[in-house]
Amino acid sequence: MLITGTNDDNTLAGTAGNDTIRALDGNDTVTGGAGNDNIAAAGGDDSVLGNAGNDTVSGSAGNDTLNGGNGNDNLVGGTEDDRMFGGAGNDTLNGGDGNDILSGGLGNDVLLGGNGSDVISGGAGNDNINGGADNDTLTGGDGNDTLNGGEGDDVLYGGRGRDVLLGGNGADKFVWSGIADFGLGAATRDIINNYVVGEDRIIVAALRLAAADVQFYREGNNAIIGFDTNGDGVADIEIGVTGRAGQLSLADLLL
Repeated sequence: MLITGTNDDNTLAGTAGNDTIRALDGNDTVTGGAGNDNIAAAGGDDSVLGNAGNDTVSGSAGNDTLNGGNGNDNLVGGTEDDRMFGGAGNDTLNGGDGNDILSGGLGNDVLLGGNGSDVISGGAGNDNINGGADNDTLTGGDGNDTLNGGEGDDVLYGGRGRDVLLGGNGADKFVWSGIADFGLGAATRDIINNYVVGEDRIIVAALRLAAADVQFYREGNNAIIGFDTNGDGVADIEIGVTGRAGQLSLADLLL
């Protein structure tokens, strides 16, 4: 069914089928209902819920809130500062322009910040996150995630699981929030790719360790940073580092 709003502030609701909803201008509230819906916001600050089904939801001008709901959804932000929530399912979120907030939720999600300084969280599942341009904050959450900061000075939190982190251009910070975020050995440790000594920084202050608890060694082409968390002189958790990492030292760490 085709449902079209007006240029006023509308409340629009879909049916149990596969709907096409055009909100037009105004500050609109749109609910897709069941089915695989195609929902397009226009001008104004719109709030859109795709609900059940595999929905395609797009914003436009205005500060929009887009929520995919259940299903494998495709959400595309507009030109302003948008808030986007994938919900359950394997979702794709693209922030577009503006300083956006993106949350993948459950499932294996793809999150693209686009232009602007974005805050992006993958949530549960094995997520692929790219900050795009400007200074972004990326959080993988649970699962084996891949984070790419892109351009700008980015902050990357891998979270739990075996994560692969790439800062991209700029002075980037890689942050671990606790022991549960680390692994030990090639199968479980997190990897920082293309680390730049003297520009990027590794932040592990949450471990509350001393300099004597940090070890540097190599495994193949990777530099390894080991952390002795129980004082027995043996590394209990590790980070792998590739790139210009041959001169890694305590100066690269914030303990």
